[in-house]
Amino acid sequence: MTTSTVGTGSAVARQACLVALTERTAGAGLDVEQRGDMLAAAWWSGERDLGVLAAAAGLGTDYQRVRDDLRARGIDHEGATYGPPPRPSYASLNADDVRALAEVADRVVGPAVLTAEPEPLAAAAWHLRIALGRLATGIDPAEPAELIAETTRDLVDHLREALVDAHTARADLHGRAQLAAQAEQEDADRVGEQAVAYGATVTLTLPVGHSVAVTVGQVPYGRPDAGFSTLASSSPLVNTTMAVDGAEHLQLRAALDTIAQVVTDRLTEEGREAG
Repeated sequence: MTTSTVGTGSAVARQACLVALTERTAGAGLDVEQRGDMLAAAWWSGERDLGVLAAAAGLGTDYQRVRDDLRARGIDHEGATYGPPPRPSYASLNADDVRALAEVADRVVGPAVLTAEPEPLAAAAWHLRIALGRLATGIDPAEPAELIAETTRDLVDHLREALVDAHTARADLHGRAQLAAQAEQEDADRVGEQAVAYGATVTLTLPVGHSVAVTVGQVPYGRPDAGFSTLASSSPLVNTTMAVDGAEHLQLRAALDTIAQVVTDRLTEEGREAG
């Protein structure tokens, strides 16, 4: 039997209602009134498949209970379908749907950044909210090519900022020794599978115009905090006397991982063979 999801709500609103119903059911649970209210919200958002509604509410195939809940709220369920939950199928991203998702994210995340110093994960969420808006523009065929090119560059910038905030949040949760142990284990897991970057020397041009060489490495195996990132330079213009902190360690690790991944993708057959 075919399923139908026709209704007054948008696809984004319908999916949001179903996700909320599923999460509440699986989490703290719902009483009868709460379940009925959320079923009604999902119905009015456009979901007309009682199988989908019953599954989201944790009712299995008890369609009658879904009908009773809807009827108690004045909803005529005539035209509802009873098929199994539809299997996901491919559909290209729609710019308007992504914009609608960005608007939902704006309402959810916006209040959390109305402070001088937002929590790191709140800041990350805000950058992701902006990224959704940039993504919507980037996939909109009605937008000019020049704007799409600029927007996708901005998208990368906000994703990078979100990553920095996520590193900060992770560093706040783990001490130096734990981060070092995690790094050492990550490297050990990758050995034999891909290139592993234990260090790199980069040449940087400073704002004053001078060029300096900076070496990124890690504490050697067998020493305390083995695997934790180090930073060294012979130039007096770079302060390397202070120890690298947790967030900096994770950012340096991410940079080395990117280098290793690019090189891994370019390895010859001989380079991929185990020694």
